[in-house]
Amino acid sequence: VLPATGAGCTDPGEREADWDFIHAAIIEPSCATVSCHSSLSKTAGIDLEDVDQAYDLLTEQLFVVPFAYISDPVLGPETPTFGATAMHEKRGDAHALGAGARLRYNKNNTHAWVGGHYKHWFESKKLMLMAELNAGYQSFQGSPDNSRLQLLGYVGPVWFPMKGLSASLAYEHFDEDLLARYVERHAVTSTVSFLPAAHYEVILMGRAERIGPPGRSYTGMLQFHYYL
Repeated sequence: VLPATGAGCTDPGEREADWDFIHAAIIEPSCATVSCHSSLSKTAGIDLEDVDQAYDLLTEQLFVVPFAYISDPVLGPETPTFGATAMHEKRGDAHALGAGARLRYNKNNTHAWVGGHYKHWFESKKLMLMAELNAGYQSFQGSPDNSRLQLLGYVGPVWFPMKGLSASLAYEHFDEDLLARYVERHAVTSTVSFLPAAHYEVILMGRAERIGPPGRSYTGMLQFHYYL
């Protein structure tokens, strides 16, 4: 994990193995996206946007085992993180147009996002088209030369053919540093969600991702969820 945190920046060995930095440099831009585990989408009920909540979810539910940074199990990560989010949305009969901004700060980095989103509902086809585009700026404390501009985009339809069943297809783009080569990510994700009864959900997901020119990644996942 740690060597990946240095992409486009300084030598990874010069940085602290600190959860707040790992969350800001890896988890938030790669996982807490609008189509995955953000506070809005919460795919599979998992929200990784908040640094403390993400740490608890990824360690206590055994998704990963911490080895580089272990915080107090009662107090949580030792670095306080502050942030603010603002969003405005204007809705019509079958569409919605909105804009938002988000700022978060801790001793390791400052991260700001600003962007807009659009949703359109096609009643006859039971189809919703969603798109979002955000521009980001991230700077690392003590390393002013390592600030970076970022771009995040998402577009795709969600189909609701019947009650309790939905299927989505999305194209996602994330560039963690617009001035660095071979770090942009392109992905196509297809998801089918079925709720056979109250509290139960079955999710089938497939994803193909390209990271720069050489990197390829393919993921398939079947999940069963029970909600209280």
